[in-house]
Parts: sequence; C-alpha cells; structure tokens
Amino acid sequence: MRRSKGRSGAEDLTDGLRALAPGLYLGVATTRAGDGTRSRPTVFLLSGPVGDFVGPDRPDREVAIPRE
Repeated sequence: MRRSKGRSGAEDLTDGLRALAPGLYLGVATTRAGDGTRSRPTVFLLSGPVGDFVGPDRPDREVAIPRE
C-alpha cells in the first residue's frame, strides 16, 4: 500500500496493486473521509501488455513522497 498526494493536496489516496498473472493486476484503494476514517475499499483490475517501466511521461510534474 502506498499513500499519494494529489495536485490539489486535498486527496489522501492509499492504494495497492498485486500481480495475479502476467498482464493482470488486482488493485485496492481507499481515501480519507472528512472525519478521519477510511472509505470502503474500491477494488479494480488492470490488464494490458507487460513491458519494462520507462518512467513518467512528465517527470517535472511528479510529487516526491517520503517513504515510511
């Protein structure tokens, strides 16, 4: 799981991905609610061709997030 900070700074997304098979991934995400609790998990699937990671399209727009 990893926390992300959006451009507006208002989001608090925690998400995680697990490989199920080559080119098939299971994802789970939650956000922080106004009262500080977490939302119900949203589950999603990602599929597609498998290739080497080549980096972000716009490195200048990436937000550095310290690792815990």
